[in-house]
Amino acid sequence: MLKPFIVAALFFISTQTIADQWEPMINLAVEHLKRSGQLSEIASCVGTSEAQFIAKYRTVVKSCFKQHGTALEGDAGEDAMDACLESQMLRQFNISQNTLSDCQEQFADEVLVETEPDYSALSEAELNELISQEIEQGHQALDMMLEASKAASEGTEHLITLPVYQDSQIMAHYAMGMRREDGSLTLPVATFSSSDSVEKIIAFYQQQLPNFEMKNFQGGLAIFMEKIPDEFNPLADMQIYQSIPHITIYALGGDSSDSTTIEIAYQR
Repeated sequence: MLKPFIVAALFFISTQTIADQWEPMINLAVEHLKRSGQLSEIASCVGTSEAQFIAKYRTVVKSCFKQHGTALEGDAGEDAMDACLESQMLRQFNISQNTLSDCQEQFADEVLVETEPDYSALSEAELNELISQEIEQGHQALDMMLEASKAASEGTEHLITLPVYQDSQIMAHYAMGMRREDGSLTLPVATFSSSDSVEKIIAFYQQQLPNFEMKNFQGGLAIFMEKIPDEFNPLADMQIYQSIPHITIYALGGDSSDSTTIEIAYQR
């Protein structure tokens, strides 16, 4: 019942860390649950209010994260994570196994089997409308994910051990790092957005981090590191880049952009 929302929130974190650094993950799991449209029904199913459910849900998620990290489908620890979630649900909500099983069945992930539309039977106008609807649905899903990530990250800036630019908003915070394809973890990383120019933000970090080197790269990226390796390329050397504390500053729209992105990768 809870796992779909937990899986949606997982940012591939390590299991050894200080307690505060679990908060962004727990916040994100809660945000996904709130935005799912099922919170009221799930709370009712286990016989509690929405507010009480959220409070206990946070305890369930935190306990199982601390014990089992980020076990996803196919991971060795998946069964242990499932057992933990079930055990904690029974304990926190003081419900019977039968009640929990009924709720799990009611809110289980449904495998949606979509019927492929007969495009040949659609007029050009109908086909264009269908494409527009699918694009809009995709945009809405992405917007929901971004807003959930932002809401979950707000208030976690104190965990970041490099300077945070004062006139910026946190957009995402992976306080445990992210898992690479080979299973290793990146450094913790946070992303911010600011209406100030790239030049102004660079000047701030030159003052705040006088011992860091700064270099401009193709595409308008400005990167601060304590030591930038010779012939370093942030794309070709991504494994190195993700393992070294750094500040990256760039504007997606170039000089015409009214928003600057700041990425901070830091040591705990």
